[in-house]
Amino acid sequence: DFFAGSGSDSEGVAGSPIRLLQKVHEQLESIAKKKVRVTVHLNEYEADTKAQPKFELLRDACDAYLAEHPKVRNTIELHLHNEDFATLFPKLKSKIEGCPSLVLLDQNGMKFLTPQLLTTFSEMKEVDFLCFIAASYIWRFCSAPEFQHYLPIDREKLKDAKYHQVHRALVQQLRGFVPPNSD
Repeated sequence: DFFAGSGSDSEGVAGSPIRLLQKVHEQLESIAKKKVRVTVHLNEYEADTKAQPKFELLRDACDAYLAEHPKVRNTIELHLHNEDFATLFPKLKSKIEGCPSLVLLDQNGMKFLTPQLLTTFSEMKEVDFLCFIAASYIWRFCSAPEFQHYLPIDREKLKDAKYHQVHRALVQQLRGFVPPNSD
């Protein structure tokens, strides 16, 4: 997860990093049977190094979860990062494409979700990626030049979709950036 956040929301509901650890916990028996080790990379970058509360909260949340679940700690190799996506992704790219991987992105990384990145992911074997973007975010901002600079989405095509179907129309457009021979 390249945009992991603090590990939970303001009300203490588990975010993607803790949910990921919970899923590993649920699969401990299967992981042990297959004798594999799961590597998890979580990144929360804040440019102002004087104020790193989200990264520190992420570290604390992961430490707390793993202290409560030592079998998970013994099953995974956890790497926490506090780096810009543009710096970290090239460092991890060979590791991601070197084994079955799941990559998570969200709208905090919108400026990195480019046609080039979609092509890069589509060329990787055994790599899945999930990108979480609120439909309302796309609806409101996709015509903005700042948005168009990174991801040229045709808002007119989105307008044809009903509001609750915007995400499906978006996926259709994103598929257009992926080579047709991609798995």
